[in-house]
Amino acid sequence: AARALYGPRLMVDAKAFYFNETPTFELGLDTSAVPAEYQALMAGLLPSGPMEAGEQYNVELTVSIAQPLTRLETIRELNHIKRLGVEIAETHGLKARSGSAHAARESAYTLLKIRDGIETLEETETELLARQEQVKAFREAELIGPEQELELNVKLAELRQQLIQTRALEKVATSRLRVVARLDAGQPIEIVAPEVLPELPSLHDSIPRATENRPELTELRLTQAQAEAGVRVKTQEFIPEVNLVGSYQYTAGSTFGTPELAVGAVLSWTVFAWGETYYAVQE
Repeated sequence: AARALYGPRLMVDAKAFYFNETPTFELGLDTSAVPAEYQALMAGLLPSGPMEAGEQYNVELTVSIAQPLTRLETIRELNHIKRLGVEIAETHGLKARSGSAHAARESAYTLLKIRDGIETLEETETELLARQEQVKAFREAELIGPEQELELNVKLAELRQQLIQTRALEKVATSRLRVVARLDAGQPIEIVAPEVLPELPSLHDSIPRATENRPELTELRLTQAQAEAGVRVKTQEFIPEVNLVGSYQYTAGSTFGTPELAVGAVLSWTVFAWGETYYAVQE
């Protein structure tokens, strides 16, 4: 749409009228100063009464073309602004995809951590159950006192309570991962932990990479370039506007005709607007 402004604009204006009566006009000549012998001669040459001025209809067709000259640079800047807008939109998409990927990865790692915790708690529970059987045998043989058996039962109860809470957290984390990854409610989730984690760069190397590649900063740079182009567009409003124009006009009926073909240039310049353009540039 911005590139289309480079080309000439073609405009068509058509009018058609029909009048309730034929238009007429009268000569209205003052012959008082003409000698009498010539008045009779003129009376024979000139029609008496009103004369027909044309037909009972009027048709006008005008075809015009206009080509901007001084605004070509403005159009180029507007095209540049639109292209930057496309890049900003692409950056928005990149930022959204990056955010979604990060949220999905974070949810998956959280779920892995919770499942590892559940596995560890289940192993501990198995060990405590085995120790419980051993303690019962020692208690029956009166090798240990009741307080040791009670202490083990308390640990086992606390562990099972913690296991219940961790399994509840697993359900919450699974639901969150389904929401982030747009998965169906009943779809099972299987996560495979990476065997080898990628080697992370140092903080010294990460800072310039983040400054260069973060989509938020890319969006800011594009927005700044777009604003600078907007300043240049506004500044060009100080320049007079010159357009090449050409027109073809066809007339039929009651209107006196005008030249069919016309070419030329049109200049328009707002010399004073109470600082509107100046303050728009500053803004």
